[in-house]
Amino acid sequence: MTSSQLLHTYKQLWSNRSFANEHDSNSGDVLYQAIEKDLLDEMTHPRVRKPPHIKYQWAIKRILDSTLTSDEKLALIEEYTNIYETFIIKKS
Repeated sequence: MTSSQLLHTYKQLWSNRSFANEHDSNSGDVLYQAIEKDLLDEMTHPRVRKPPHIKYQWAIKRILDSTLTSDEKLALIEEYTNIYETFIIKKS
């Protein structure tokens, strides 16, 4: 699955999200930034933000509960997992 297809799949689940830099960079970068923003809970007030492991669990549940195809679900979960693992490595 290409990065633009994966970004389109992401947009199907999180349709209320805005992508300000979508036209300025490639879809892989836009998707990475969107998932990173989601895992860091940046769209929530700082006092009520959840830690990345909770946001990761919620994202995986939302993906699994969606009507996406199995291939789309697997690709999105893989992308979320790769980015989440990057956070863990950075903290170590």
